Order: sequence, then structure tokens, then C-alpha cells
Amino acid sequence: MSDAKIKILLVDDEAPARQILKKYISGLSDVRIVDEAESGEQAVQQAWALRPDLAFVDIQMSGMSGLEAAKHFPKETGIIFATAYDEYAIKAFELHAFDYLLKPIMKDRLIKSIQTFLQKRATLPQEALEEVLKMLSDRALPPQSNIEYLETITLRDIYEFIVLPVWSVEYIHIEHGLVKVHADAATYGCDLTLKKLAERLDPAAFCRIHRNTIVNKSKVKKIIPWGKSSYQVEMKSGAVLEISRDNLKQFKEEIGWLL
Repeated sequence: MSDAKIKILLVDDEAPARQILKKYISGLSDVRIVDEAESGEQAVQQAWALRPDLAFVDIQMSGMSGLEAAKHFPKETGIIFATAYDEYAIKAFELHAFDYLLKPIMKDRLIKSIQTFLQKRATLPQEALEEVLKMLSDRALPPQSNIEYLETITLRDIYEFIVLPVWSVEYIHIEHGLVKVHADAATYGCDLTLKKLAERLDPAAFCRIHRNTIVNKSKVKKIIPWGKSSYQVEMKSGAVLEISRDNLKQFKEEIGWLL
């Protein structure tokens, strides 16, 4: 690879989230991923060892947060934060000119962030990071989750069990009383209940749209009006799924549908 390519470090303590970023970035020219970090401490070590041009940093990680880690990065490393925080936190980043990706991360938004970085190539003073930290600490931050979300899922095929990365799952649906997982253009049986899956799947990537259905937010293609005050989602595979009225408000918030 050419040395002229922008060197990128991915920082997130959830492997599925890193996989999504890798998938989006892998097809882009002029950039290359030099490494991944699954903790703030590891990110600081890699940032100094590899001197990346740009780091995608998840804010909320167990142990050292992404904001704390970024304070210790080399000053020449640009930073794009990933956040599932509310509007107040986003305003804190905008106020101090940090770019951010709102989870669930969409490919178009990620590409725009990289393009902005390439145009500006600017780094911000240490004081700006410290001010963002202060602003967020003045507001109660979401509690750290102790749940270990699934990175892979084991599913029943006809004669064998298949192990798939969770990010490849498109949606999960109860069909005739059985839990079915749709992934990679195939359908598999699953021995876990939908309730248990909802607890073990990362809410940054998955959400419930119906009492019978969980979807991977990154694989939603469009939202279709259906009857009076009712909606369906069309997945990238072409599957069309109903959004229940009970789940509509939460779905709007999680998918970034600001009405």
C-alpha cells in the first residue's frame, strides 16, 4: 500500500462495531486501517506506536473512555468520535469543532467525515478535549453497561451448526412460533428466545421494531408508510417488515428519524 494513504486507527471495545467500520472503510481509496484497539489504554499505546493520521474513537468504553484516551493521543492525530449520546452531548462536540458519528453509524456519514478531515487536516488543542469532558461530566452520562454483547451467534442449519459474526445478521423474526435468523441471504433456526437475543445484542446496532422482530439498523434500506399512522421497513435484502405502533417512537429515535 502507498504511504500516501491516510492511516486510520479504529477504537471501540465492541468487535461488531469495529467490523462495521472496517467494512465501510475497506472499499475507500486513499485510506488504510493500520490497527484496531479494544480499550482506551490500548488505543493510547497504538496511537503513539503507529502515529495514525486519523482515529475513529468510540466514547463510551469500559475502563478508560474514548474522550480520556483521546487526550493522550499525539497532537497530530485527527479524531472522529462515535457516540450514542443525546443531543446535549452532540452539541458539546459541535461547539468545539470535533467531528462525530452518531450510532448506528451510516456509511454515507462516515465517508463525509473522512472527506472533511482530508480537506481540513486540522487537529484541535488539548484544552478543547478537556472542555468537552467537563461539559459532559456536568451532565449525567449514560451508565457503563456490564453486559457482554454477542460477537458471534451459533445457529442451526439442517444438519449442522453455523457460527456467524453478529454484524452479518440482517433481522430476526418469530415465524410459526420459532425464532428465525436471517443473515447472508439465508435463514437459520435459533435456540435462543427473542427476549434473550434482545438482551444480548448490542443496542447500538440492533433494535426491536415489533414484539416478533429485531432488525440490524445498518441493514435498513427504507421506511415505507403503510396505512394510517403505520409503517414498514424494507431491508437491504428486499424483505419488508412491519413496525408496530408500540415500537415506532423508539425506532424513530434509534434510526435517527427526527420528525
